[in-house]
Amino acid sequence: MSNILVFGGSFNPPHIGHVNVIQTATENFEDYQMVVLPSYQSPLKFFDYDPGIDHRLSMMELATQGLPVKVDTYEKEQGEKCFTIDVLPSLKEKYKAENIKVLIGLDQLYQFDKWKNYKAILTMADLVVTSRPGFAFPELDELPVNIKEMVLDYSENEYILSTGKKIEFMILTEDIDVSSSFLRTNLRKGKPLSSQIPDKVQDYITKENIYEKVDKKVADYQIFSIQCREILKEKNALGVLAYDVRNISQPSEFNLIASGTNTRHTSALAENLIKTIRKTHGLAPIAIEGLNEGRWVVIDYGSLIVHVFYDYVRNEYKLEELWSEGELLGDA
Repeated sequence: MSNILVFGGSFNPPHIGHVNVIQTATENFEDYQMVVLPSYQSPLKFFDYDPGIDHRLSMMELATQGLPVKVDTYEKEQGEKCFTIDVLPSLKEKYKAENIKVLIGLDQLYQFDKWKNYKAILTMADLVVTSRPGFAFPELDELPVNIKEMVLDYSENEYILSTGKKIEFMILTEDIDVSSSFLRTNLRKGKPLSSQIPDKVQDYITKENIYEKVDKKVADYQIFSIQCREILKEKNALGVLAYDVRNISQPSEFNLIASGTNTRHTSALAENLIKTIRKTHGLAPIAIEGLNEGRWVVIDYGSLIVHVFYDYVRNEYKLEELWSEGELLGDA
């Protein structure tokens, strides 16, 4: 029998922050085999840009070379998005594991009660929660109510649960502020490779050219902006306006703004635009913000940024006033 420590994620791309987590964990839990588990799908599923599970597995293998870890292909073999509650029994059997720990970030602890069958997970595995130096772990009262109710006892570094499992806290050895989404955005904008990506992974990204550059997919951004405008109008978006702002100081050359009648309509408008552009242009956004909330969705296509608002929120920000010196493309 053995013990395993499971670290899952999309790793799109893997970076020095991931490596820091792995190094710290293997030093803290020497009697556990660390299993790194790249997910089959990125968290935003269809809407996010994903070079594919094969590339992400290869990059993770390169990022962890020389470290005492196993990069596991379980989710690739399943060929679909997997949930932790379904993965753990298979890993327990595969590795003949007597004890399992699941490694998560502090942000995930605050929403752990939203995970599928979270209570069952806490009968099967301990949680190891990582945090950067200088960040305090939550007090008991700061835990999600459903998790707090399971706590029998606690100390400075762990909570003992009624399931017989525990939540442990682990401070990382280095304070590294980096995110895959930020790195992915820069890569797709054609910016130089970052030192926050391990050297061997950088070489792989360059050789395989796996992060598509958006400007290579769009021949004319003025035409593209008008096409996006029409897609939104077809789904009854309100006040759809496209601006050429190349003559004023803006993060992009073109801006598009539209409104939904409520948050659900706003999210639906944004999702339909993303799906349609993916189908017609083979292009995924560089970044997406606010899609789940549906109040202000920002879709970054490089030289075009699309803002889809819940109409009430749009009236608060009045972005059109910032673009008034730009050129309005066509009619609303």
